[in-house]
Amino acid sequence: MDLEGKNILVTGGGSGYGKGIASVLVKAGANVWITGRNTAKLQAAAFIIGAKAVPVDASSARPSSPSPASGAADPRRAGGNHRHGGGAVLQV
Repeated sequence: MDLEGKNILVTGGGSGYGKGIASVLVKAGANVWITGRNTAKLQAAAFIIGAKAVPVDASSARPSSPSPASGAADPRRAGGNHRHGGGAVLQV
């Protein structure tokens, strides 16, 4: 798999599946931004994964009061396994 030059965002990249996915993507040549709720875990994961992994603290991007109508306030509607920190990938 050749992902050289691709920019990819991986949620839950500080540990578990997200960290593993980010590592594989970097090895394939992608530039990877990893997000998560724990800044220390994100920084440690980025250090281990390598220079092409950039930690992004998700708490700084979280809206202060999401609209209930959008479903953003309800993690059951947002998709993914939030209880266990499931990872998601967005290629940009």
